[in-house]
Amino acid sequence: MSIKDQINISYEAKAKTIKLEFPKSMTSSSGELALFRPSNKFMDKKFKLKLNNDGSMDIPLGKSLTSGLWHVQLDWISDGKSYYVEESIVL
Repeated sequence: MSIKDQINISYEAKAKTIKLEFPKSMTSSSGELALFRPSNKFMDKKFKLKLNNDGSMDIPLGKSLTSGLWHVQLDWISDGKSYYVEESIVL
């Protein structure tokens, strides 16, 4: 199973939140989540990775991001290994 299959990145529209879910073995990870707007680079955002004890993190977006296509890049280190996952989401 690839690392991409073990990481869940989802958008919860009602809460206006991006939710990250990692395997329990990676709760001590550090890194960054970057959101890129293909149509306007001035809207790009970055967030530090701060996982809770369950290996998840909620990123409240509020009104800071407009609806449409976003590229999500997740770059982190866990147990001395570097990982990278990229996905597209629609808000």
